[in-house]
Amino acid sequence: MIFAILRQASRLDAILSAKIGRPYRAILSAGLVLEIVRRIREIAELPASERGYAGLIVVLIFYAALLINQLGELFHRLEHARKAIR
Repeated sequence: MIFAILRQASRLDAILSAKIGRPYRAILSAGLVLEIVRRIREIAELPASERGYAGLIVVLIFYAALLINQLGELFHRLEHARKAIR
């Protein structure tokens, strides 16, 4: 069932991208940039005393993985936009 939902979300994303075009991709890219900035700020503000150092390390690894994923997604969207302009 999860794969069916993901497949439909992917189709909807493709339809919106085809119908709306640049504004849709610009909104998504701006959203990704804002989310990346928010994640970086959250990492900088994590208190070590809340969960101890082991918990802090786990959270930092998780945030770093999410940040890497979001940067990759932003790269793919920017590459797609660059190719669409040509």
